[in-house]
Formats: sequence, structure tokens, C-alpha cells
Amino acid sequence: MKKHIPSLFSPKSADVSRSSGLTLANRAVSVAMAAVISLVLCFPLSACSSNSSSNQSENEAQNQAAQQVGDACDEFRLVVSAEEWSGGSISVHITGQSDSGKNIDETLVVKPDVQQTVLLGPGTYNLVVDTNAMASATVVYQACEQTYTFEGKKDSVARLVVKKDAEASDALVAKAKAEQEAKATAEKAAAEQAAAEKAAAEQVTAEQQAAEEEATASQNNTATVYITKTGECYHRDGCSSLRKSKIPISVSDAQARGYRPCKNCNP
Repeated sequence: MKKHIPSLFSPKSADVSRSSGLTLANRAVSVAMAAVISLVLCFPLSACSSNSSSNQSENEAQNQAAQQVGDACDEFRLVVSAEEWSGGSISVHITGQSDSGKNIDETLVVKPDVQQTVLLGPGTYNLVVDTNAMASATVVYQACEQTYTFEGKKDSVARLVVKKDAEASDALVAKAKAEQEAKATAEKAAAEQAAAEKAAAEQVTAEQQAAEEEATASQNNTATVYITKTGECYHRDGCSSLRKSKIPISVSDAQARGYRPCKNCNP
């Protein structure tokens, strides 16, 4: 008796095969749909995350730009105006304390009538122009000390005005003139005194010389000279003219009797 072996191509086998194919197809469809759903769900999340990062970067950039603009605009500037001044730069002494507690003590050199940025934070500062360095022999300048508060919220310009102190300058000119006159007077007095002392010294010298000459003349008048019996001159002792005769006599007597001094011995 033969066993019945179902054919693969029998109607029943065909149903089984058809059922298996449908199952595989359903699984494939399910996998494909799951992938599509995953892509649909993930794409918005990625896009949102990317947009969020992009927005954050843009916000940071905007904040940095705004901060830079604020830093650039919120400046403390200083300008000094000086009348009748042509000496170049001017020194300004700045002291005070910033709002953060930093003590400030520095000197800033600025050009007149030119705004210059001062690197200071918000705070209260005293501004003093060094007018002593500006003073000359005939001109004095004055500038009031100014206290300025810089809030740091907007541009601020501190203006200092330096003026010529006419009264002090006139007094300085008068003082210089008086000093020059006093100096000239003193020099003249010294010259006159020196001339007087020189004249007095010359007079003393002349008087001494006259006295010496008088004393010499007196001595000469009493000195002994010699005459001869036939000659007309009186001679010193030892003169060659005294070979034949030698008569002693005083100079005064010889002169009184008309004798003259010998040219050879010059008594």
C-alpha cells in the first residue's frame, strides 16, 4: 500500500507557501515603516537641537557685540582749554577712587583743545592742572581743581579751563622789573665805590711819593757836595773834576751861590 506524499505544488502546499510569503512581506513592511517613523521622529529633534545651538551662538555673538559697543561708547574723555598758551602739552594730575575700590593717582599729558580718552572705570576723580609747570618769568596761569564723577553708562567729557592770571602776571612783571632796577642800582653803587676806593688809593700813593720826594730833597739840601776854585758846578765826592781843588759845601749853599749840579756825577 503506497503512502501519500503531498506535493509541493499541491493546493495545500501552495496555501502554506502563500501564507509564509505574506508573513515575510508583512515583516519587511513593518521594518520599513519603523525606519520611516524613526527618521520622521528624529529629524525634527535634530533640527531643533541644531536650531537651538545656532540661536545660542547668535545670541552670544549679539551679546558680545553689544558689550563691545558699550565698552567703546562708555568712555571718559578729558579736554583742556588754555588761553594765551603756546607751550605745548599740559600735565593733569588725576586722583580719586573707582567704584570698584581702586585708588587712582596718575599724571596725564594732554594737548590743548584735543579730547583724550582716559582709561578709567566708573568712579569719582579730582582733576588738577599743573599750572606751576606752565608758568614763565612773566606769565602765571590758574585753573580750578575739578571733581568729576564718571558713571560709566554713557560717554562723558570733563572740560578743564586754564586762564592767564592777569593780576599775578602783572605783579610778577613788576617784581622782575624792580629786581632788575635794584640790581642795576647795586652794580652802579659798587662801581662808584670801586672808583672812589681807587682814587683814594691813588691819592695816598701820590701823597706818599710826594713825601718821599720832599724827604729826599731835604736830605739832598743838607748833603755835602764839593766845588772847585774856578768851576761853576758842585760835585759828588770822587768826581774827576775835583782833581785840582775840592771845597766842601752843602747843596743848599751851593745852589744859593749859583752853582749847578755836575752832569757827570749828578750830585
